[in-house]
Amino acid sequence: MPSNAGVSNSTSTLSTTVTLASKTTLSFDFKAWGEGTNTVWDACVFAIDGEEQFKYGALQNDWETYSVEIPAGTHTLTWSYSKDSSVNPNGDFFAVDNVSLGLRGDVNNDGKVDINDVTALIGFVLTGNDSGLNLSNADVNSSNNVDINDVTALISFVLTGSFSS
Repeated sequence: MPSNAGVSNSTSTLSTTVTLASKTTLSFDFKAWGEGTNTVWDACVFAIDGEEQFKYGALQNDWETYSVEIPAGTHTLTWSYSKDSSVNPNGDFFAVDNVSLGLRGDVNNDGKVDINDVTALIGFVLTGNDSGLNLSNADVNSSNNVDINDVTALISFVLTGSFSS
C-alpha cells in the first residue's frame, strides 16, 4: 500500500489497471498522518485515469472509506503519496486498505449478475431482509436508495446485458 513512513523527499505510488464490463463501485479505506494541510507537501492523492479524485492531508485521521462509481471500460487507478522533508521530516504517511470493486447488480455476491440476483433483490424489497446480500451492489440505478426501480433496472440488465444509466 502507498506509504513512506517518514522517508524524506520521497514519493510512493500504487497503480493498477482495471477493465470493467459495467459501471462498478470502487471503495477503499485510507488513513493519513501529516501536517493537516492540503498544500503541496505531504500530498495524499487518489486519481482515476490521471484525474484527481481527492487530495488529502491530515494531522491524523481515523480510517475513512472512500467510494466512487467507475464507468465501464479500462481505467488506471493510482494512489500516491509525496513527502517534503522540509516540513515535519519524521512520521508522515498515507495508507490504503480493503480495496474492492463491487459488481453492480451482484446482489448475492457470487461474482456474476443473473436471475438469482433479481430474485434476491425482489426478496429484499418485499421483506427488508438483507441477510447475505451486498446492498452496495443493489443500488442498480444509482439513486442512493434500493427499491423496486432497482429491480426493474436489474431485470432489464439480465435481459439485455447492459444498464441504461
